[in-house]
Amino acid sequence: MTTASNVAHRHDADATALSVRTTAIGHAAFVGDSACIFERIFSDEISMCIWKRPHDEILCDYLRRAALSGNWQRTARVDPIEPRFDELLYGFADGLGRIRLLTELSTLVDLFATLADARTVGVRMTATMQRECPRFHVDRVSLRLVCTWLGEGTEWLRDEDVIRKHLGHQPGGSGEVKKSRARVRHMEPFAVGVLKGEEWPGNRGRGAVHRSPLPKGWRVYVSMDAI
Repeated sequence: MTTASNVAHRHDADATALSVRTTAIGHAAFVGDSACIFERIFSDEISMCIWKRPHDEILCDYLRRAALSGNWQRTARVDPIEPRFDELLYGFADGLGRIRLLTELSTLVDLFATLADARTVGVRMTATMQRECPRFHVDRVSLRLVCTWLGEGTEWLRDEDVIRKHLGHQPGGSGEVKKSRARVRHMEPFAVGVLKGEEWPGNRGRGAVHRSPLPKGWRVYVSMDAI
């Protein structure tokens, strides 16, 4: 399997730049403008890395039209060596937008498969106007990739802002997960987040804490897991 360093450079259009901007958000998360940020996910103390990317307006317009058919969710098992998305994109209109979406999915599958050392990647693509996971939670997986193309991005908390004993409880009162005055953060559209879950070796009790945002309109996003 290709190394994390190689895959980061292969998928980063700016990887040849001498300076890569990265920002630590608390002690367990990093945000950067390069795919090289994902090299940090292998550090024991890091639970989340976010790669900020520019919007693709052609892809946004294409997915906005696709969402008009109503709420939908599509899933597929993808071989990262020979990725095919026929099942995932059945019925989607032809054109430049579809080509952009195929390129985007191929890029993200290749990136995630290398980071997770996955032989098969489970891809879930969703269009919704609902808040699907309203509670802050951790995932019972090793790694998960999330990217919102259209609408509001995933909300998350710094590790030091979480009261972990309240995870899974009803929000409000003594069950509040977020510490008083703590800021709820969010991923911007097209930002790629890779989150450590509870099943990452040595990460039990330290999974990245996040939730779905409350959409103001259509939200179209993708998530990926190793299967």
